[in-house]
Amino acid sequence: LDEGEEEVKEWKDKLDEVEERLENEVLEWQSKYEKESNHAEELKSEKEDLVAEIEGLKEDSETAARSYEAAINELKSRLDSMQKDSHEDLNALEEERDDLRRRCRDLEE
Repeated sequence: LDEGEEEVKEWKDKLDEVEERLENEVLEWQSKYEKESNHAEELKSEKEDLVAEIEGLKEDSETAARSYEAAINELKSRLDSMQKDSHEDLNALEEERDDLRRRCRDLEE
């Protein structure tokens, strides 16, 4: 009976050893899973931050583009106005020149 009890004790010890190793492996895998899960959450958060930053930059660039477009349109309008004024001034000077030429001819006659 002692021999059978001794064999049972050996098997129980081996079983305890296997259970302890399994428990340690489970704890190790749980720890790895938690670390990977935390890392995944960090990456997800970082991605959300980057997406928000990109959206902000996109909005800023669209606003800047509208601003530049408005400034360009204003400058075009000013240029058109200046060209119109310049043509009007040129026409007035040409009329004045023609008038002066007529006066000179009249005076010469």
